[in-house]
Amino acid sequence: MENIWNRISQFKVFGKLPKKQEVELALSFFSRKEWLVFYGLTLVLILSTLAILQSINQSFMESVPAEGGKISEGIIGTPRFVNPVLAFSDADRDLVSLVYSGLMRKNQNGELIPDLAEKYEVSKDGLVYNFTLKDKTFFHDETPLTAYDILFTINQIKDPIIKSPRKGNWDGVDVDVIDEKNIQFTLKQPYASFLANTTLGIMPEKLWSNSPMELNELNINPIGSGPYFVSNVKKQSSGLIDSYELKSFNKFALGKPFIKKLTLYFYQNEEKLLTALENMEVDQISSITPLKALALKEKVLLTKMLLKQLT
Repeated sequence: MENIWNRISQFKVFGKLPKKQEVELALSFFSRKEWLVFYGLTLVLILSTLAILQSINQSFMESVPAEGGKISEGIIGTPRFVNPVLAFSDADRDLVSLVYSGLMRKNQNGELIPDLAEKYEVSKDGLVYNFTLKDKTFFHDETPLTAYDILFTINQIKDPIIKSPRKGNWDGVDVDVIDEKNIQFTLKQPYASFLANTTLGIMPEKLWSNSPMELNELNINPIGSGPYFVSNVKKQSSGLIDSYELKSFNKFALGKPFIKKLTLYFYQNEEKLLTALENMEVDQISSITPLKALALKEKVLLTKMLLKQLT
């Protein structure tokens, strides 16, 4: 090793790199053993350089979710009122959250973020909330969504004849449309959780205003502005709904969802829901009791242990 270094270093004069002829001359004196050492060091240099480059590359890379794919989910119950005003069952609410958008929305961490809203301002006394809509907000049928649709939706909730389960959230709140993009809420007294109320899904006034809400076909075939639109509904001969097929909405205010297709299957009880999961009819399930969830977890762990022993 020392001999190799001496032969190379002798051509370093005043900090200059050796010429090609000088390098060739030095290499011509290498013995077989010195060539093996030289090739070994060269290989180490190449591998270490690649490792450093890979490390640098990884430090600048960010994980980006892949677009596409599909998910199927099992839910207990049958949807009846897939609209933000009348939804009361888990099945109703699950569909409403996918089909409709509000001024605000909760993200995966449970934090409130603007959805249809571009921005909002709160008065110093906490009584007045001013919201400005984003540009070019649309319903699934491509019609524009405006502040008048928000006013209509809230007025339906406040209507005592309709008896919305969300009426208490909006009693005592005055709603004023400033223009198509701006709306103002005035509270009689401040309360910190008001922003959570603005996650309320917005309904298209033109489609709902001409018939009684309880009888409108849109309760089953809803049109909102949320991340997914209804592409197919399968029913039994009795009229009960078996499944909803949803597809991603390109003009969703928060951007097109990464999962392209969702299929929701509905079951009458936990036993049928769990059977569907065990038979791989669905990818995931929701709305089961903690006791059932614990039993399912133990079953999965046992299955993994058995598979590990077999392999």
